Amino acid sequence: MADPHYISVRLPLKIGPMDRGDFWEDPLMARLDSDPLGEVTGGGTMMAEDGGIAYCDLEVALPDLSDKRLDELQAHLEALGAPKGTAFITDDGNSLRSFGKVSVVGIGLDGSGLPDEAYEGFDPDEFNEQIITALGDGYSYGGSHAGHRYTYFYYHGPDAAHLDKTLRAIAKAQPIGTGAQFDHVA
Repeated sequence: MADPHYISVRLPLKIGPMDRGDFWEDPLMARLDSDPLGEVTGGGTMMAEDGGIAYCDLEVALPDLSDKRLDELQAHLEALGAPKGTAFITDDGNSLRSFGKVSVVGIGLDGSGLPDEAYEGFDPDEFNEQIITALGDGYSYGGSHAGHRYTYFYYHGPDAAHLDKTLRAIAKAQPIGTGAQFDHVA
């Protein structure tokens, strides 16, 4: 691509680099490999002042920044489940547009402040499967992030209220859910 134009795709997600790659960079690269639209040239995770994650970025090279190119890139990202508040950001920090249709809610589990009994027998894979099953069709797991005290598991879907209600009900029913925190990301 001669003289590419670079933009950042800012995803309002609080997931670590491995999940960012698995859920966003790699699938977008695969889509762009079959479409001469552009290419993913990298990604990053912006840390917040409190040590948590503020958001994730994907760096994309495009032949131009025309509405047609941006529409095509947006369509690819929305097909992957772009959350509400996803934005295209230029190198100079200007937002070209904001989009996304998917809600994202996270549940933060206390990893060190509960009695030992709360952690006994806890299996994060089983916990995740229980949540996915309870959420139903149209909802998915979207990655995690382990912070200083809490580990967050993020879920995506069309209805933030359903996400929140389901996560709260599952947390309430398990010792590991004591003191759980809920993060409405998008």
